[in-house]
Amino acid sequence: MLRQMIKIETNVIKNSLFTNIENLIIHPKFNYSMNCNTEVVNFYHTLYYDNNIVSPFAHVINPVIDFLKIKVSNAMIVVVPKTNEKKPIFKKIEKPLEIMDTITCVYFINTNNGNFNLFNFDDINPEQNKIFMYDSNLEVTNFTCTDKKFKVYLQLEFFKGSNNMND
Repeated sequence: MLRQMIKIETNVIKNSLFTNIENLIIHPKFNYSMNCNTEVVNFYHTLYYDNNIVSPFAHVINPVIDFLKIKVSNAMIVVVPKTNEKKPIFKKIEKPLEIMDTITCVYFINTNNGNFNLFNFDDINPEQNKIFMYDSNLEVTNFTCTDKKFKVYLQLEFFKGSNNMND
């Protein structure tokens, strides 16, 4: 049952396309907003919101979207500064009594030791160009990293049944 609720893929897109995403993140015209509503301050740039493109930079993630074969509902690039010790950024149980009909996808942009934890049991370790998809109803804790200056990932959300998750 759990296997149907999570999926992990590595080497998702070609290196040249991956470099485009990396270059976007450090581009001087690429702006971030600060999120102080989590356990740890982080920075984000929203690319899609409520099924609509809201950033002129959204096209850069098309290779990831094409790989997933999805229609994106929400997408953002998240940058989390290094901490001295691992700390939970957030614990994903937003509305515990509401069943969500979505899949959350995390595309890792850099390798670091800031793992995602499922049910306080299984760790998913961030590796560059790796995707971790999970049913949005699962209990997931996202941790900061201690080994790199930043933890950087793309987080996407899409509706169940609109991708290849159960392939």
